[in-house]
Parts: sequence; structure tokens; C-alpha cells
Amino acid sequence: MGITRKKMLDALTQAGYKGAATIEDVTKFLTDQSANGIAYTIGDTTLSDENGAKADAVKSAWATMEPVTLRLDDAGAKASGTDPDAAMDAYRKARDGAGSQAPQAPAVHGAGSFSAAKKAYERKIATGQAAYADADTAEAATAGIRLAIAGQKVYRQRAADLDILKKANVEYQNTLGGYLVPSDFVAQLLYMTEPYGVARRIANVTRMSRDVQTFPRKTGNQAMTWISENATQTPGQQTYDQVNLTAGKLWSSIQVSNELLEDSAISVADDYANGVREQYDKGIDEAYFIGDGTSTYGGMTGLTSALPASAYTTGAAWASITSANIINAMGLVENVDSNRLRFLCSRQFYFQVLLRLDTATSQFRNLLGPGTGGGDAQWLGYPVHFSQVMARTSVATSAARNLYFGDFMGASMIGERRDLTIASSEHVKFLDDASVFRATARASVNIHGDGRGSTYGPIVCVTGA
Repeated sequence: MGITRKKMLDALTQAGYKGAATIEDVTKFLTDQSANGIAYTIGDTTLSDENGAKADAVKSAWATMEPVTLRLDDAGAKASGTDPDAAMDAYRKARDGAGSQAPQAPAVHGAGSFSAAKKAYERKIATGQAAYADADTAEAATAGIRLAIAGQKVYRQRAADLDILKKANVEYQNTLGGYLVPSDFVAQLLYMTEPYGVARRIANVTRMSRDVQTFPRKTGNQAMTWISENATQTPGQQTYDQVNLTAGKLWSSIQVSNELLEDSAISVADDYANGVREQYDKGIDEAYFIGDGTSTYGGMTGLTSALPASAYTTGAAWASITSANIINAMGLVENVDSNRLRFLCSRQFYFQVLLRLDTATSQFRNLLGPGTGGGDAQWLGYPVHFSQVMARTSVATSAARNLYFGDFMGASMIGERRDLTIASSEHVKFLDDASVFRATARASVNIHGDGRGSTYGPIVCVTGA
């Protein structure tokens, strides 16, 4: 489908073109941009490629006229006519004299538009470096985040961000001067954390509908015994208890320069996504692995002390740990689903201990990756997951938690009460010309074991001594 001169000039203006409305200036702009690796397409018409401006396409668009009506502001001032050159000149003159009341060019978005930033983001997606599934989602998500940071503050990209969210067909809520990030994007953001948050990959993750939620658990069966004919028996019963999840609150605050608010939505999308994602992951992983019941970990008790005392089996300094130490621990687990058994350790422990033992006995049969069962590596045929909140250096004490083995899905739960919520303030750092936004979430961790009073339970640990 062909394009007109007006459509071409409109699109180029949105993309940053500030030259005169002449075919010579337009051709030079397209050629200069293509030299930087940026190719432009409007609808089905390619205006430039890696070799420069597409002369035939530009000339064809330039020769195609159409009536033009350009509204300049909400007061109703406008320039109209049948000559695109005259209309665009009138528009620019009025715009340049209108100061801060001039309309902001909307972000290039949607079908039939083009954007160098989107093309660059698509290359990140193709190489697995992006935090969002597509450029439109990244753009819309960060438009929402930027509105959250700015609150009621007027900034250069505000009109464009509102337009992006309108086109994305999402709703946001203005409460006490701060916008909440659209839940559609928060859900995707949380989904993207799963490859990075080790605890959320191995535990039983469940949604919480209340602040304190209980889950029934079976703790025992009535035994069947051999009896003689007509013998009198006393009926027994099944036994149960409950696993409780109590939501704690995670939060962080981040200072953002007001200059960053004016950057491209796509260019900062991954920065926000990665920052909030890593903070959330770190908080959950620390509570799950090293939580000691104190306020530092939201009152959560993690693997470091929640297992039965006998489950912490004696190990040694890393250089002295043998395969027998680990295999002995593997044989102690009770009441497990064998298909879900796996190892947990730091990356350092894997390379310095498990890989050393493996190469000494099997001549490199089970080298690092690819792991099985979603693990980062494997050892003795079981997945190995790396957690960098666990011991990363050798400490020859019984308090060191070097390696876990067991059925984590069956013996632990992570409850998520509320997804990430973002609010903002432009006043806290007013003198620094910066804004602050706050990210919060509510979650719970419970290492509940099998509930049967087992000596070892479904998870065991190899300690430092």
C-alpha cells in the first residue's frame, strides 16, 4: 500500500526529523539514518534500507497529495488546506510559537509505524537478552512505570506515555498522586523472574487469597494388621494437620533522575524490569535458604534451620568432602517423590567439590550442563540448582550449609499474597531534581517437611563439619 507526502512527513516528524519539508532534506535524513543501521518502513512501503534512501519510494510518496487538517492544540487553532507543504509549515510555525502548550508528538507505536528503538529491542529478544516478550509490551510497561514515578508531574514524554497506554488498551489507577503499574505487565514481569529465582523454581508456589492461609496436610494412615477370625478390633483413623502461610512484606525504593524520565520508554524498560526482578528474587531466596526467623527475613525460617536436627549430616572442609559423604546423605531422605529429587548448592561448591569428585571417578562423564529437570547442571544423574545465597567458600563448621538434596516441591511452599506494586513521590528528593519510586510485594515461605515426625524428612543437608 502506498503512502502520501503527509503520512511520510508525519511519521518522520514523530521519529525525530526536524528538517525542512523538502524532498532533498527528507532523502538526506533517510540516507544518514541508514548509515547508522536504521531502516525505515511505513505500512508496506520501505523508505530506506542499509544502502540508503529508497529514491523511488520517496519520490512516489512526495508526489501523492491529499487534503490536510492538523489540529495544533485543545483550544482549536489549526492549519488546513490541500497542500501538505503549506499545512506542515503552518503547523511548525504555530508549534514553535506555542511554547509548553504545543502538542507532544506521540511515541511511534502500533501497526504501520516504525522505530529504531523497537528494532534494536527486537534484536535483544532474538538473542535472549530482553526482559519482555516483545517491544510493544516493553514500551507499554515502562510507560506505566514512568507515569508511576512522575505522579502528577508534567514531563516531556508524558503525553506520549499516556498515548502508549491508551493504545495498549490497559487501565491504571491514580491514587494519592501515584499511578499503579498496570497489572498486565506486572504479571509478565513476575513470570520473567522464574528463570532467575531459584526458590520459586523448586518450591511449591501458590497464590494466597488471605493474609494468613492454611493448607490441610495428611500426617498418617491407619495401619492394617493381620488378625484371627472373629477377633475384636478398635477402629483407627487418618491423621491430619495444617501448613500455614503468613504473608510478609518485601519492599525497596529506587531514586531516579528526572532526565531518565525523558528517555525512550523502550530503552529503560529492561533496566526497571531487571532491577525490581532481582530485588524480589533476592528477598525470596534469602528467606527460603538462610532465613532464621528474624525480622531481617520477614520472620521466615528457611532451610538453614527448619529441617529436623538429624537432617544436617556431617561433611567437612570442601577439599576433604568425599563422594561417600554426599551419597550417604542422599540415602537418608524419607517420604519423597523420587522424580522430584535434586541438589542445591552454590556455583562455587559445584565446581570445587562436585565436579572435582565427578572427574576423579567417571572421567568427565557428567560435566557442567546442560542440566536435567530444569537444573543448572547435574551430578549422579540428578539436577543441580545453583543458589548464590548459599555457602560460596569453604567453612569447616557445622553451621555451614554446603549442599541440600531432596524433594523441595513436596517439603516447602512459597505463598504469594500480592504481586509487585509501584508508587512514587517527586517530593522526597526535590532538591536533587530526582524522583523516588517504591516497589512492594507480599509473600511467605514455609519449609514444612512431611509432617510425620520423620528422623530426616524429605530434605537433607551436608554441612561443613
